[in-house]
Amino acid sequence: GMPFVLSGRNSYIGWGIANSMIDDCDFFIEKVDRSLNYYTSADSSIVKFDFQKDTIKVKNQEANVYYQRFTNRSPVISDFHIPFSDIFSDKLTNTLPVMTKYVITYSWTGSFISDEFTTLYRLTRAKNWLDFSNSFKSWVAPSFNFVYGDKDGNIGLLTAGAVPLRNEKTTMVIPNPGWLKEYGWSHLLK
Repeated sequence: GMPFVLSGRNSYIGWGIANSMIDDCDFFIEKVDRSLNYYTSADSSIVKFDFQKDTIKVKNQEANVYYQRFTNRSPVISDFHIPFSDIFSDKLTNTLPVMTKYVITYSWTGSFISDEFTTLYRLTRAKNWLDFSNSFKSWVAPSFNFVYGDKDGNIGLLTAGAVPLRNEKTTMVIPNPGWLKEYGWSHLLK
């Protein structure tokens, strides 16, 4: 959706892309209070969710208005509300959500501020390897391998994108406890 070429050439250089397959996303379990309005952050403080209203319009039907909950990490992605009666017995009338104590969120490098527009603008005007490699200073996500060739016969490969620097206990296989600082990300490496 940008007015620049992601893979192409100008009068001086040519470039192409391939996915670098960097692991740039982790899932987290967040502790939530019974009201579903607050969660426990990594510094052990109780924080109110940021509620954002959204609407889904459906032709010839009433619009579906709902609120999505956000932590400082991401939106809640496990907001499933299945009544206990649907699971255990028709005689139960308790309709509290099954997951009233925990929800799932994620950290992803694509959630951080980046400027791919400026990167691609600079890339289309690059005349050599230095211009080419300097173009990617503002690129965060997605992570790509950019191949390079110029009119003088030089070739190169550059991986652009951010990599999460995970704390020692962070696991990339199962969701991490979001309320414990040692399971999060320390920062991004670009």
